[in-house]
Amino acid sequence: MKIVVISEPSTLKLMDVDSRALVPHELRVSVAVSAVCGSDLKIIAQPSRPGIQTPGHEFAGKVIESYDGKTLLGERVTAFPMFSCLECEPCIHRNYRDCDYKHSLGYDLQGSFAEEVIIDERFAVRLYDEISYEEGALVEHLCCGLRLAKEAEKLLKQYDRILVVGDGPIALADLRFLKMRGFHNIVLVGKHSERMTFAMRLGARKAIRFDELVHSPLDGELFDALIFSVHDNTVIDHLFQWLNKGGKVFPQTRLSEEYMAQLTDKSGATFGRAFAYHIDDFQEVMQLIVSGEIRVDELISSRIHLSDVDKAVPLLFSKKGIKTLITSDRCA
Repeated sequence: MKIVVISEPSTLKLMDVDSRALVPHELRVSVAVSAVCGSDLKIIAQPSRPGIQTPGHEFAGKVIESYDGKTLLGERVTAFPMFSCLECEPCIHRNYRDCDYKHSLGYDLQGSFAEEVIIDERFAVRLYDEISYEEGALVEHLCCGLRLAKEAEKLLKQYDRILVVGDGPIALADLRFLKMRGFHNIVLVGKHSERMTFAMRLGARKAIRFDELVHSPLDGELFDALIFSVHDNTVIDHLFQWLNKGGKVFPQTRLSEEYMAQLTDKSGATFGRAFAYHIDDFQEVMQLIVSGEIRVDELISSRIHLSDVDKAVPLLFSKKGIKTLITSDRCA
């Protein structure tokens, strides 16, 4: 089968490899579509295992082989991409993302930028019949925004002023689901015109460029909540001046416990839980797609065939669009 390997930082290579045998609980999935995530781009730029690492965890395809010859065989699936121990305290409460022993597709495990991917059947999610492969590949991405909105509801009122920092796919998913859950006073800070225009279509009250925000105040406006998907402490420090004392903060990127403690001491902010979707969110997102409340096609900016991915690295890193899909002929 063909797989994409990170041969060196920011360089991809298409390879032919033999498929390995399955072990208990494993399924072999013929990949139809794999979406490119921001975390994939970080891994491509700074691989932890150059020469052997295959990125990708947002995907959809068909099960072509099962460890027991029957489980989900022939079914169309995606997956919760962090295969956890199922025994620790977080796993007992089905918070698999919090498991310290999890193995993640595209990071610890071979990812979905390939003709086939092997997944744990206990984390497989069967696609609804009405869901296409392209829609299925974007369910995991949309779960991030849905979970953020659910967590925001625990700490915020619908009239609270919210500042969303970033205009990438995660920030736009956050904005989409905040609007769907009734939050309406949302300002987005970004730096890419196409994405900022899309944010206004999604219902942002205002979209402001980063450089404008850095050099001028927001007319004295303070916000009750700060949601950020950027990983730049300088930017985050600067934006905290527009957060009300004791405001709520939802990081949609990984921050150290030490840094969050510093921000709390300085501003009195309360950090909400985010960046931690639940496996049950997959079902809710699919229902929203089927009902027409979410249109996946408006997120798709470009499509690249698997055989061309190694030559399309600049397109993968382009900031003009929202989501790039990697397609295969395997499930056509």
